[in-house]
Amino acid sequence: MFNFTKLFWHNSKPQTGKLLGANLINLVIILLLFSITLLPIQLIMNMWLMYMFTGQGNMVSIVLATLGSVLLILLVYLFVVFPLYTGSTRSYRNTLLSNKSMTLKDFFASFKGRIWRKAVLIALFTILILFITQLINYFLSSGISKIAELIIQNASISSADQSAMMVVQTIIAVITGLVTSIFTWLAVIYITNAATSLVHDPDSKVKVHLKNAWLSMRNKNKTFLKFFISIIVLNFIIILLYGPIYTWIQLGLSGISQNVASIVTVVLNIVFFIIRYLIFFVIIGTIVQYFLNHGEKDQHLHQIK
Repeated sequence: MFNFTKLFWHNSKPQTGKLLGANLINLVIILLLFSITLLPIQLIMNMWLMYMFTGQGNMVSIVLATLGSVLLILLVYLFVVFPLYTGSTRSYRNTLLSNKSMTLKDFFASFKGRIWRKAVLIALFTILILFITQLINYFLSSGISKIAELIIQNASISSADQSAMMVVQTIIAVITGLVTSIFTWLAVIYITNAATSLVHDPDSKVKVHLKNAWLSMRNKNKTFLKFFISIIVLNFIIILLYGPIYTWIQLGLSGISQNVASIVTVVLNIVFFIIRYLIFFVIIGTIVQYFLNHGEKDQHLHQIK
């Protein structure tokens, strides 16, 4: 099941540490960009709330501000974030190919001429993929919530019974996270494949990269299902960490002083972030490895022409 994960770990040596650190820096840059871009959202939400409850404010100005913020987020994603993500896939690819070596320049190589234009066009298509995925996950989450409500009513679980209610809510959260992760990771695999195809063969047309991303997922080697299950299993660790484990630890901290609990929470968040990053690092590496191998389970990598 974890053949391609093991293969990624084997082929990334001895540059694993360098790859790990460089991608962490790239992730921090992406998160900072999104954080700065999302700053106006809270202000706009307050403007909408004030308008709805008090009637204060200009409707046209609020709508224009909302559209401007959405447009800003899309532009940052199209022209900066996605090219940086292709830089990450390039760093993985150059680490895994025996005739290549990763450098820090890999992360910014997509901001040049035609490859930047192609990256933007692919990013535009990925927005559609992400929108459809979020829509599917929304309906799935709503459906699971409705079913859970019926189960709670039929089981006569009272909200006063906090322990039983918490257990049920935790189970529902885990199930929801697991089900929605299936579609989320299918989207991430497709997007990562498209990005890897772009950096692997930058001279090909955009439609070729989009086609390659799909063909990699439905190759004739019949290895995709096991590969995909391995991704879901790795992600399930994160679901458990940020679901029941984190919740029960927080409950355990309720019996100690607030100062100590705050320190423990900060340390816990740092540890969980590191674990989450390591798991995502391995998952993305596994996806890139699978694409480069065309689903073949040997250690031979197809060299770039």
